[in-house]
Order: sequence, then structure tokens, then C-alpha cells
Amino acid sequence: MTKPWKFDFKGVFDRVRKFAKDQGKKSLDDDHEWDGEECRYRNKDGLKCFVGCLIPDDRYDPSTEGKDVCNRTVLDQIPEFDGIILPSDDPTYRSLMTENVRRAIEFLGDLQAIHDGFEPDEWEDEFEEMAKQYGFGLSD
Repeated sequence: MTKPWKFDFKGVFDRVRKFAKDQGKKSLDDDHEWDGEECRYRNKDGLKCFVGCLIPDDRYDPSTEGKDVCNRTVLDQIPEFDGIILPSDDPTYRSLMTENVRRAIEFLGDLQAIHDGFEPDEWEDEFEEMAKQYGFGLSD
């Protein structure tokens, strides 16, 4: 009998928060056809976003740039999702996932929203709010 899959919300949160403090910059790229900058899982200067930092170098696939964090090809790169059978990228696939997998993907989306939607000097306040929302404290 296989063990049920369990996502370590607090462990991932702590890793991403430490990564954010250490890097201190957004992972942006302006090499696209529209104006402005786009957040990237990894940019040409080696910076990573909050989901990109969870992807090991040997699993990173540049073709996933621009895809949403809930995209199966993005999730397949993240070791925490190993062993999960994710349905295809059909729009209805979320209904086929377990509640725990769905919550983990939403959690990654919340982390990504901090990276994409706020400046680095605002990140710590946003991490504090997220920690309250998920019911865990902040580690140093």
C-alpha cells in the first residue's frame, strides 16, 4: 500500500522565504514582444522566482516560461509533486485532483503572487500575511 501524498506547506514556505531574502530581487525578463517586464521562473541572469527556486537545475525546462504555475509541465519539474499523477492540461483536470493537491497548487500560486505582485521591500510583510492565512508562524 502506498503512502498518501503529503505536501509540506511550512517547509516549502520557509525555503521560499529564505530564498527571497537571499536573492532580494525579482526574476524578470523583458525579452518579449509586448511592453514591460514579465516574471520568469528563471531569467537570463540566473535569477529565479518563488516557484522557480523549487525547480532543480536538472529538471528546469525553459519551454515552461510564461505558463501558469498550475500547468502540469511546470508542476512536473517540482520534486514535491513527484509521485502525483496529474491529469492532462485539459481545463477540467482540476476537478480530478485530490483536495490536497489542489491546495498545494493554490499555495504555490499564492507564493508566486507575492513575487509577481509586490516589490522586494514588500515581500516580508506579504509572507507574514500568508503565514497567518495558512496558520503557521514565521521561522527566522
